Amino acid sequence: MLSELRIFLLGPLRVERFGEPVALSSPKQRALLAVLAVSPGVSVSVDALAHGVWGEELPERARASLHTLVARLRRLLGDGSIRTTADGYLLDVEPGAIDVAEFQRLLAVAESAGDERAALREALALWRGEPSFPELLSGLTEQYLRAVQRRVDLDLAAGEHAGLVAELTALVARHPLTEPLWERLIRALAATGRHAEALAEYANCRKKLAEELGIGPGAALQELYLELLAHDTQDTEPPARAILPRQLPSAVPGFVGRSDELRALDELLRGHTDPSVLTVVVHGTGGVGKTTLAVRWAHQVAEQFPDGQLYIDLRGYGPGEPVAASAVLSAFLCALGVPERAVPVDAAEREALLRSQLAGRRVLVLLDNARDAAQVRPLLPGAGCLALITSRSDLRGLSVRDGARSVALHRMSKLEATELLAANTGIDRVAAEPAAADDLARLCGHLPLALRIIADLVARDPATRLAELADELRARRLELLADPADDAADPRAVFSWSYRELPPGEAQLFRLLSLSPAGQFGVAAAAALAGRPEAETRRSLDRLVSVHLLESRGLGRYQFHDLLHHYAAELTVAEDLATTRSAALRRALGWYCRTAMAASVVLAPGRHLWPDEVPGADLFAGQPQALDWFDHEWPAVVAAVRLAAEAGADDLAWRLAASLHAFFVVRPIWDDWEAAYRAALVSAERLGDPVARGACLVGLGTLHVHLGLEAQALIAYRQALTAFEAAGAKAQQAVALVLVGNCLEFLEHHADAERSYRTSIALSRELGDQAREAHALSNLAITAISLGRHGESVELSTRCLHLRRASGDERGQAHTLDNLGDAWTELGNHAEAVDCYRQAVTLARAYRDRRNEGVHLGNLARAELLNGEVERARHTAGEAWALLANIPDSDVEKVRERLRQSFPEFASCQLGERDQKAPRSTVRSTGGFPVVPADREGEEPVAVPADRTWA
Repeated sequence: MLSELRIFLLGPLRVERFGEPVALSSPKQRALLAVLAVSPGVSVSVDALAHGVWGEELPERARASLHTLVARLRRLLGDGSIRTTADGYLLDVEPGAIDVAEFQRLLAVAESAGDERAALREALALWRGEPSFPELLSGLTEQYLRAVQRRVDLDLAAGEHAGLVAELTALVARHPLTEPLWERLIRALAATGRHAEALAEYANCRKKLAEELGIGPGAALQELYLELLAHDTQDTEPPARAILPRQLPSAVPGFVGRSDELRALDELLRGHTDPSVLTVVVHGTGGVGKTTLAVRWAHQVAEQFPDGQLYIDLRGYGPGEPVAASAVLSAFLCALGVPERAVPVDAAEREALLRSQLAGRRVLVLLDNARDAAQVRPLLPGAGCLALITSRSDLRGLSVRDGARSVALHRMSKLEATELLAANTGIDRVAAEPAAADDLARLCGHLPLALRIIADLVARDPATRLAELADELRARRLELLADPADDAADPRAVFSWSYRELPPGEAQLFRLLSLSPAGQFGVAAAAALAGRPEAETRRSLDRLVSVHLLESRGLGRYQFHDLLHHYAAELTVAEDLATTRSAALRRALGWYCRTAMAASVVLAPGRHLWPDEVPGADLFAGQPQALDWFDHEWPAVVAAVRLAAEAGADDLAWRLAASLHAFFVVRPIWDDWEAAYRAALVSAERLGDPVARGACLVGLGTLHVHLGLEAQALIAYRQALTAFEAAGAKAQQAVALVLVGNCLEFLEHHADAERSYRTSIALSRELGDQAREAHALSNLAITAISLGRHGESVELSTRCLHLRRASGDERGQAHTLDNLGDAWTELGNHAEAVDCYRQAVTLARAYRDRRNEGVHLGNLARAELLNGEVERARHTAGEAWALLANIPDSDVEKVRERLRQSFPEFASCQLGERDQKAPRSTVRSTGGFPVVPADREGEEPVAVPADRTWA
C-alpha cells in the first residue's frame, strides 16, 4: 500500500507523489485514475473502467488498450499503486490519501464531534472548486450541499451573518435550483437588516425556478417571504426590475473607417456561443479613438441587449483619480433599480448583488478608459451579458484569467485619415488640395484626435489653405494641436495621462528613446541608449508597448508613433540634463558603430578600412545574420553618421560610414550612400586623419562605380591610396589597390590592373592577412581571363576559394566560384563551370543577394546550354531574367546581353525606358570631394575606351 501518493478529486484533478505534482498529460489517464480513486481499495471491473475512460465508444481492443493505459499510469504513480484483481484493478493507497475518502470521514466525525461546525469547515475546505469529473461525484455533491447548509445554519445560529452573504451569493450562482441555499441567503441578508436585497433575491429565485423548472418557490421560501413582508410593509414588492438603463453616450458624428475593427467586434459577438459573459477589450494609444469606436459599435448592437446598457468613464487615464470599483458598483445597482439604502456597504457584497441583478438578463456594460484589470474585474457581469472595455493598456490579466478577447486599435490608414479630414472639413476642401490633405494626415500621425483638431481649425477659418496649415503644423507640431481650454482635446495632455503613470525608470527610458538615431530600434540599441541591461530594457519596452506609448514591430523591434516621438523629445529636453542626453546619445552612437563594424567585417572579410581591431566580431554567426542586421538597422546607421557629425563625434562618424560600405555594395541605396559619406568626409577632414579621409573617399569612389562613373571612381580610389600611404596604413593600402585595379580593369588597362592586384597580394602576405589576400586574388583571376590566361585564372580562383572557405566568407566564395565558372567556360570544361555556378547561386540565395543571384543564374544558364542541358538552361535563364530584368547596372547588362544571344525568347527583351537611365544622384563630376586632373602626379590622365558612354 503506497503512502507517498495524494490524489485530489474535489476540484480540478491533481496528483502528488512525495509532495511533488505528477503530470498526467493524457485525458484517458486522468479518467482512469478518477474512476479508480472514487473507490480506493475496491476492485473495479474492466468493463466499468473501459466505460469510464472511453464512454460508449469503446476501441476495438478495449481490454488490451486498458491494460496498456494501466501500465503507463503505474509507471507514473509508482510500483504497487494499481493492483490487478480477478476481474479488474484496484487502487492501493493509504486511507486519507484521497480527498474523497477524507471528506466522507470528516462528515462522519462531524455527526459525533463536540464541535460540529469545526469538523464541517474542515470537510468543506477539501472542495477546491468544480470537480473535473462531476458525473463520478454526483452523490458527493449532494452531501457537500447538505453539509454547507448545515454549517450555514450553525453560523446563523451563532450570529455570524455578515460573512455568509458573499459565500451564499456565489453558491446560488453555481446551484441556482437549490432552494435551501436561496433560503439561507435571504435569511442572512434579512439578519443584517438588508430587507430590500432579501426581497430582491426572493424575486430572483422565483424567476429562476419559473424559467428553468416551470414551478414556484416551495413552502419554506414562501413562508420566509411572508415574514419579510410583515417585517417591513414598505417593501411589499421586490425592487423594480422594469427599469431599463440606457446610459450609452451619443455616437460621435463624422465617424469614418475602422471597418476591420468593427468587423472583428461583430465576429466576436456572433461567434460567442458559450454561456459565459463575453468580455472584449479595445486597447490603443491615447487619442486613437477607442471610446469613439466602442460607443459607435455599442449603439449598433444595442438591440441584442434588450435589458439595458450601462456606461461609466472609469477615468483610468486622465485628470483626477480613477473611479473606484465600489463606487461604480453602487451606481450600476441604483441604475438597475436597487434602492440606494439597499446597496450593501461591503464591496464584495455589492459585486455579488450586481451579478444577481444581471443574472438571466442581457445587458451591455461599457467600461470606458480602464486603468488596469483590477479596476475592471469586480464590474464584469454574468452569463449572457457583454462587457466592452476600452483602455490604453492591453489588460493582459483579463485575457489570461478571465478569458477576455482583445481588439487592438492602431493609427488610421492613410485613406481613413484623409476620409476623416474630408468628413469633418468638407469634401471640397480636401479635393481642392489633396497633397496638402495627405501632408496634414501624415503630420497628425494618422491619429484621430489630432485629425479632428486640425479639422476644427480648418472649419473655423474657411480662408486658410490646407497647405499653409500643413506648413505651420510641420513647424510647431504639438503646440498647434494644443487646446489650453480642454485637456481632453490636447494630444500633449492626453499623452501625459499615460506618461505620468510610468515608474521613474520606464519614464526616463521613454524620454531617452526619442534620441534614437532611427524611427525603429531593437532591444540592444535601446539598452545601449539607456545604459541598462538588455533583459531589464526588454521588460520596460514591453511595458511601454502594453500601455501604447510604443509600438511593437515584431522580432524584438519597436517604434514611436510620430506624435508620441515629438512628445518624448519635448520631455527629455525639459526633464533630463544636457549631460544625460549627451551621454545617452554617445552610448547609442557607440553601440551602432561597434555593431555595424562587426557586421561589416563578417559581411566582407578583409575589406574594412579602420586601423584597429573590431570588438564583438563574434556577434554574428555568419554573413546572412550580418546582412539581416544591416537590413533592419541601416537607416539608423545612416542617421547615426549625421548625428555623430553634428555632435562633433568625428571619430564615430567616419567609422559608421565606413562600416556601411559592405552593405551598400549588396544593397545599393544611392541617396543615403552619398549622404552618409558626404557627412563623414566633413568629420574626417576635421579630424585630419588620413585613414579616415581615405575610407570616405573609398566609399564615394564605390558609389561612382555603381553609378557608372568608373573614371571618377578611379580618381577617388587613388586619392584614398595616397592617404593610406601617407599614414603608413598597409592593410588599407591593400584594399585600395584592389579597388584601383578594379577600375583599371574596367577601363581595359589590364596590365596596370594586374600590377595593382599583385602589389596588394604582396602587402597582404606581408601582413599575414589571408582575407585581404583572397580579395586581391579574386580580382587578379578576372584579369587573367581578360588576358587569355585561363589556366592561371583557375589556379588563382582555386587558391582564393580555399582562403575564403577558411574564413567563412560566403559572399566572397560566391564571387570566386562565379569567376572559376568563367575560367572553366573559356577552357571548354562546361560541366565544371555548371557545378561552380550552381554553388555560387546557392550561396547568393543564403544571404539574399538577389542581384548576384541573378548574375550567377545567367552565367549558369549559358553554361548549362553549352553543356547540353537545353531545357534546364531555359528554365534557369527565365529565373535569371526575372531577377535582372529591371536592374540598371552595367555588369548586369552584360549578363542580360549574353542571355539575349543564347536564348531567342529574350532577344527582343529590353530594359524599360524608365529603368534604362542610370540611377539619379546629386553626385557631380567632382564627386563631392577634391580631385586632381591626373590620377597621380607624373602620370597621364586615364584614357576612357571609345565605346563607353558616360551617364
